Amino acid sequence: MPPIENVIADTTLQEESKAAPANKAAPATKTVSECPHCSKRFINLNSHITKSHTKKTVIVEAAPAKDGKKGNIAEEGEEGRKESKNALIAKSGNKAQKILCISPEVLKCLGEQFFHKEISKCEEITDGKKTDIIFTFTDGTHTNVQQKNGTGGGRGWSFNRQDLENLKIFISLKNLLKTVCLKGGGERNVVPNDKALISRLFLGEDEETKPQHVIQTKIKDGKIEYLSICPADKFIESILNHAYENCLPKRTCVHLSPLVYLQRKGGGKKDHSPDDIQAKLRAMPDCMTVINLNGTNSAQ
Repeated sequence: MPPIENVIADTTLQEESKAAPANKAAPATKTVSECPHCSKRFINLNSHITKSHTKKTVIVEAAPAKDGKKGNIAEEGEEGRKESKNALIAKSGNKAQKILCISPEVLKCLGEQFFHKEISKCEEITDGKKTDIIFTFTDGTHTNVQQKNGTGGGRGWSFNRQDLENLKIFISLKNLLKTVCLKGGGERNVVPNDKALISRLFLGEDEETKPQHVIQTKIKDGKIEYLSICPADKFIESILNHAYENCLPKRTCVHLSPLVYLQRKGGGKKDHSPDDIQAKLRAMPDCMTVINLNGTNSAQ
């Protein structure tokens, strides 16, 4: 009988044999065990666990740096899934939104110190628009909020990604992005900076889902330990105050300001659109108001 790879039944299998002389021993039995990870049953359970459920360390975005160090390290899990640093940052942001919505003491401090009114409801929005959270106040008003968590991981937070052909930009900038980000060849020509582009990419063009405020959070041990906030128009103005007059190509990125740049998304063979153009925010501008989460009625 050929080796059995996967067994679904709950019974103990016994090898069948043809009639044998009376002096031969009874056939050996094979015990089937259930995998604690996927609930399937296997004869050789240890081999299955080693092949399918042992985590491995892999290198992603492994372009060598000048100091000789390689790329960022992520974990490949049970399904052989490889996650980039961008994906991990995005997951961190989603978790932070949930935590903020169930942190009444943090919302109390934010309402008292910044809005000067009580936040009665914090609602997470999951439709993929530019607004992550909606605050509703006791007076019946509300505000849309875009939330960024952590420090951006060194390369910053992604806040927009699109197919290059769908970007509403001048043809000169489109050609520069093809040359620099997509390595399409050609000259790196001087291209005037479209300063309105930053606002369109960050806030979107749908008036109903445009954020009115931007917040940054930092989480430790499942709790928010830092929160800062700024009105969205002031946030964009602060970035534009330092925007370059001409787009600044550097290696495979095109910089619009010291804080904002465009690059090829990448993401490996499994990403369905690695050639999308991604907008990144390297760090928060200096317009943010830090909320004192110790409970005192004053912002720092």
